[in-house]
Amino acid sequence: MENVTTKRRIYRGRIYSGPFPVENLKRVERPTTSIMEDKVQRVDERESGFRRAGRGDFGPVIKKEYSRFVQKHPLSGALRQMMGHMIPKVDGPVAQKRAPLPNDPEVMSLHIKETAYFLRSDAVGICKLPPYAVYSHSAFDGQPVELHRPDGKWWLDLEDIDGELQISFKS
Repeated sequence: MENVTTKRRIYRGRIYSGPFPVENLKRVERPTTSIMEDKVQRVDERESGFRRAGRGDFGPVIKKEYSRFVQKHPLSGALRQMMGHMIPKVDGPVAQKRAPLPNDPEVMSLHIKETAYFLRSDAVGICKLPPYAVYSHSAFDGQPVELHRPDGKWWLDLEDIDGELQISFKS
């Protein structure tokens, strides 16, 4: 496997970074795949495959194996253990002084993308989040999930399989 390096490129006045020249892709306002947004329903997170496996909907063997899903692979187990040490830092007290972040969404998106590329992501994209792309109810407490912005703009949410690490960015 070849090591791909991240390079900054300027194309039509915009800065691009990452291993692939995504600036050459044709940009469109709407997806070219037909999506009937009025017919797509939001689904309950408690009905996802992993949650159903955890509660035993697929039988006792799968229910038993669900609890060791991540740990059974050495690399995943190591990452899970490391993540456990990070939880107190992520869920700890909030700093009283806010970090100096740019107000320009274009500059902020560049920071997010370059961080993801530094962490070895192959491709990173930021887009509007349609309401149907968010679960209707939380798997943790069964409460309805409401979008913080009705227009669904600028949302980043990372979460591990058991929901212990949750990082959200909303603008």
